[in-house]
Amino acid sequence: MTLFLKIKHFNKIKLYQIPIAIGKTWGSEKWQTDLLVGGTFNIYSENKGRTLYQGQVLDYDDTVTEFMTNQWGIQATLVGRLTYKISDHLGLTSGIQIQKSLNNWSKEENTTMRPTIFNLELGLNYSLK
Repeated sequence: MTLFLKIKHFNKIKLYQIPIAIGKTWGSEKWQTDLLVGGTFNIYSENKGRTLYQGQVLDYDDTVTEFMTNQWGIQATLVGRLTYKISDHLGLTSGIQIQKSLNNWSKEENTTMRPTIFNLELGLNYSLK
């Protein structure tokens, strides 16, 4: 008899990010394009959940777990934005951001866990110049 087990995880990780990047902006009368490259320093403030670890289900509610180093992290960051200028100071902005972890989150030997974060953005841009 074959038994199929379906496991759902509803884990929660809350972190604060401090981005540092340099970039280039290209503009015309109505359009502006931005490309930024840099890094993001992550500081974790909450880590709650349940996971299957070494054959046991572990509940955790702390920034430190037995299987993952997650108190801080550094990620490489690439950002692209496109802005349509509505007026001299106001514009509609859309963008994409990709972050890739540079440090291994796993404490397990021969196991690598380097998460990737993918963000889309849509908003208003206000320029002081």
